[in-house]
Order: sequence, then structure tokens, then C-alpha cells
Amino acid sequence: MRTHCLIPTESIEPSRERVLALQGMPGDARVPDKVEDLFHHALEIFHQLARPIALLEAISGRACAELFFDDVQEAMGTPLPGIIKRSTRLALYAVTAGSDPEGRVDFLFSKGDLGLAVMLDAVSSAAMEMAAEFCASQLFDEVNDPLLCGDGVVLGYSPGYCGWPVTAQNRLWTRLRPDEIDNSLTASCMMGPRKSVSCILVG
Repeated sequence: MRTHCLIPTESIEPSRERVLALQGMPGDARVPDKVEDLFHHALEIFHQLARPIALLEAISGRACAELFFDDVQEAMGTPLPGIIKRSTRLALYAVTAGSDPEGRVDFLFSKGDLGLAVMLDAVSSAAMEMAAEFCASQLFDEVNDPLLCGDGVVLGYSPGYCGWPVTAQNRLWTRLRPDEIDNSLTASCMMGPRKSVSCILVG
């Protein structure tokens, strides 16, 4: 079953600690007041511009293996085929913040407002990480099939990680069709808008 979900920006608002960590600073770091002001300003802009939306589809282990894995990948030591075999719940998803946040980042860079541009980019990236977590914990509720049960753990795997070739994005794209939420895919398998994530959720 496929489902679309509009995600409230409040549900994926990243913490100060998370955003600073993305910029190479300890989460509890004391930073100048100007940096604190940039963080709060970037949050305001994100809430104004972002339109987070996710597309999710539950998938069987057999269908997942047939789509994404083969004997060659398994022989090369890619861990995902084995993980998939041991899973009890699987889903594909794509989530995006929309094009407006990245458009504002580009505009700020063009105007020389580098501090706010970098901070807004970090806020948007951290929010997308949280959107992935939101999908794992909430989206199955939309189809009355909770993914999280008791102390269950759900992990997300994206093409390009864990030895999974980034070119697997093409197969994920064919199955999930994220163009429904205005995502695009380049010839080099980069997603657009930039603040977007696609993944297999494994539980």
C-alpha cells in the first residue's frame, strides 16, 4: 500500500545541538550570540518555506530482494541482502522539504549572506534527517500497519551507503515513483530538490 503524508515542520524541527553538530561543533558548544541569532533566524525561514511531504510504500522481503539485490552484491559483502532476509517489516520511502529552502540558500549565497546561508542549509539538512525518523515512527500508522512494535528498531538504508551502489536509486525510483511528490533524479543519481532523502526502512 502506498501513502502520501504531509509532515508538519514542527515535527521535524531540529535542535540547536543537531544543527551545530552538522557544522562540526559540539552540541553543547558555547557560540557567539550572532551564531545563536543565525540559528533562530534559519529556523524561522525553514518553517516559512519548507513543505515537507513523504511518499511511502510497504514492500515484501522477496520483492525487495528481487528489485535491489543479486548474488553478485551479496558475494561482494554488501550487508543489506542478509539484513533484508531477517527483517519483519519493510518499506520504501522518499521525503522532501520542497525546493523553496534550497532556493533561499542559493539566494543568500548570491547576496553574500554566507552565515545565514550556511545555517539555513544545515537546518534543512538536519530537518531531513528528522523527517526520515518521522517516516520510520509514524507513516505506517497512516496505513494502519504500525512499523514500530514494542521495543522494535527500524533502520533506514539509502543507495550509496553500506556498500549499496548509488545506482540502486534508479530501481528505487522506478518502483516508488517519487516524482509524485515533485522529486527528480539526475543521470548521476542525485535527488532534487537537494533536501530530499530516499531509503529502505528495515524493521
